[in-house]
Amino acid sequence: FLCAGAFYFAETLGKQDIAKTLEEVNFSNRNTALVVEENVRLMLTQTDSVLLMMKTDLEAQGFIDPTHQKLLQTFLQVTPIHQIGIANASGDFIFSAIPLTQATNIADREHFKVHLQNDAAGLFISQPLISPVVPKATIFLSRRINDSQGNFKGVVSIGLEQQFLSNLFEKLSLNESNSFTLLRKDGI
Repeated sequence: FLCAGAFYFAETLGKQDIAKTLEEVNFSNRNTALVVEENVRLMLTQTDSVLLMMKTDLEAQGFIDPTHQKLLQTFLQVTPIHQIGIANASGDFIFSAIPLTQATNIADREHFKVHLQNDAAGLFISQPLISPVVPKATIFLSRRINDSQGNFKGVVSIGLEQQFLSNLFEKLSLNESNSFTLLRKDGI
């Protein structure tokens, strides 16, 4: 009878230890997920602010204010942004913060097509692709530019290094039972 009681007591303590450990791991995972989510959200929000600044300049003045151009050059040096560009309604680059070695057209790119076809797309985040300007895996954030009548005039886009996100996730030291996935609304 004593042996049965001891085994029952040991099993109960073991289950409590497992439950407590599981609760601690889940709490830690939730906190880590919240920190990563907030960092990614902040990066996307800041990038969108730059796009909105560019869009506002172009729609109001037809060009980017020289002070803002200098600011864009600074963003390239201190952020994971490695391309900032403006394409006209045909998809031809009319501005690039990185000097272009040849004429570049992005009319076949997802982040251009979505704005051409939908004037209410707002901020669009592309799936990762190789940039035509900087040959690295890039996630493009873009916004539509309209003329004074609301017609499609082109897009402003910013390319974020996909490796930046990969490096962020690698620093988390995840084990085989944890993972992070960044998805768009369409599941990509």
